[in-house]
Amino acid sequence: MDKNSFLFYYSYLEKLNWCSDSEFRNIIKAMVCFDRDGELITLTEREQIAFEMIRVDLEQNRQKYNDKCEKNRQISLSRWEKEKGTKK
Repeated sequence: MDKNSFLFYYSYLEKLNWCSDSEFRNIIKAMVCFDRDGELITLTEREQIAFEMIRVDLEQNRQKYNDKCEKNRQISLSRWEKEKGTKK
């Protein structure tokens, strides 16, 4: 299953309240591109500093998502093997 969203924490607004509207938009676009595709887009130095504070959260949340998917996959495989074994 592909991910189609990411978490945007309220604390990001505090981290980004110094940004202009244009900088804010660029950082949000960078967040989406990074979380969706792993793509790092070109940002100004100011934007990059803000993005790097948020990037850590994006990476941690991606890892949690992948771990949960793997856990669910293992549960599904286990259930499948169990059902396959009982239907002989």
